[in-house]
Amino acid sequence: MEKPKITRQLIHLVSKYSNWQSSDIGSTFHSENIYANQVDWKKFIRIFLMSIGVAFTVSGVIFFFAYNWASLHKFAKLGLVQGLLIITVLVAVFSNFEKNIKGILLIGAGMLVGVLFAVFGQIYQTGANAYDFFLGWTLFTALWVAVSNFPAMWLFFLALINVTVWQYFEQIIGWGTPGFMFNVLFVINLLYWGLLEGLANANKIPAVPKWLQRTIVLFSVGYITYAFITGIFSYDNFFIWSALLVIISFPLGIYLGEKKKDTFYLAMIGFSIILIMTTLMSKFFIEITMSIGGFLFIGMFLMVSVSWLIYTIVQKNKEWNGNK
Repeated sequence: MEKPKITRQLIHLVSKYSNWQSSDIGSTFHSENIYANQVDWKKFIRIFLMSIGVAFTVSGVIFFFAYNWASLHKFAKLGLVQGLLIITVLVAVFSNFEKNIKGILLIGAGMLVGVLFAVFGQIYQTGANAYDFFLGWTLFTALWVAVSNFPAMWLFFLALINVTVWQYFEQIIGWGTPGFMFNVLFVINLLYWGLLEGLANANKIPAVPKWLQRTIVLFSVGYITYAFITGIFSYDNFFIWSALLVIISFPLGIYLGEKKKDTFYLAMIGFSIILIMTTLMSKFFIEITMSIGGFLFIGMFLMVSVSWLIYTIVQKNKEWNGNK
């Protein structure tokens, strides 16, 4: 029979309801490899320094062109970027580096694609909008995202998609419909997250790490909350769509948080609901009554609701950790 894995939560739970000595607890943390050992620290430092090195290299390439732009021939400009791009991709694909290092190199190659498009557009004065630039950047890195199976690359690609949509609304559609834009971004982010989860459940890609799930949820909830709040004050024509998305997605998010036993979902949705309710009350008191008592009521609501949310999250955390 396989020995059950001892986790940090299990040790904390046992120590809370027993007379387990602190020295023995520390020894258990070390013996079960829960504390980071020398190998873990070496891996972390190697990945951290590699990430910083790639970021500084791409930044150095950008500043190099900015400083020496007038003295370089156009073929030299394009050749330097293309050469760096090819070398980076070849090292990422054919080297014997570990997967994380290859993934970081591939992200660096993805950044160089953007540099290449920028240099090309500046040389030939294509007149392309920022929307066209980011759309091309997104499309020409899609293949690497599909084959990399690297979560940081998935996040990088999602960031490009978000910026592309943002620039499309700013330069093509215009800022007359901000609620529509944030609704679209909300839907795109959730669909992207659902696609990753579906592929992971089908064993097509590795499991989506928790930090990536939470990052996508954070931005998604932020988008729909902002769309709803701006619609309250601006009477946006797409306010009804924001309300429908909130009514449909928030209960599903709470259900998912309960299923995954992750308080992050509950905290984000709860905080969003508090912001929406506060905005609705503020609009009512500003446009209808303009009374001091109304603002006092809003302050009391904030204190009570935030305190209740914190209490609920703490209780849920205790309940779920206690069941592990």
